[in-house]
Formats: sequence, C-alpha cells, structure tokens
Amino acid sequence: AVYGPAPSVDVEQPDFELELRWQADAYRHRVEDIGDESLSVEERGDIVGTLTERLSVMKQIKEQGPADNESTYAEIMSEYVSNAMAEDPPNFKKAEDVLRRTIMLLDS
Repeated sequence: AVYGPAPSVDVEQPDFELELRWQADAYRHRVEDIGDESLSVEERGDIVGTLTERLSVMKQIKEQGPADNESTYAEIMSEYVSNAMAEDPPNFKKAEDVLRRTIMLLDS
C-alpha cells in the first residue's frame, strides 16, 4: 500500500509548434520523392496518397481555408490531388505542386 499524497511530477508539455515544424520538414522530404522517376508509378502514387491523407487531418489544414472560399484547405487539396491522379498518366508534377503548397501553409 502507498501512503500519502501522490508525488508531484513535472510533465513537460510537448512543443506543438516544434512538432508541427518537424512534420512539415518530414513531409517536404517525402514530396521530393514524388518526382523520383526511378520509383514505380504505384510507389509514387502511394506517396501521394499517404501525404494527402496525413495532411488532411492536420488541424490547420482541415479547419481553415482561404477567406474567399467556403472550402477548407484539406478539401481543396484533396480535389486538386484527385484530379491530378485521375489523369492518364497520373500528373505527378501537379500533385507534387499541390502537396508542396499545402505543406507551406504549415509554416505560415
């Protein structure tokens, strides 16, 4: 049995701004892989899909949007990336550009 009050533990709160910056840097490196033509179409498509999914759930991206538009950045990004990937062949350059611009929003 333990007697007395619980010990006081100083738990450091995570630095969310630092975490956000780290994620943006990691995503920036991944975006560069989209342009790597030595990867298969499937591998590049997987990178596009993963980045789109991960960026879509980030608070800043899923809750905000341009002032002159009713859509969130996540909705806009998803639509543009979907359209780029639906082209035949998939327009990786366009998808890469949209994802790169979305990541830039994390730094603003």
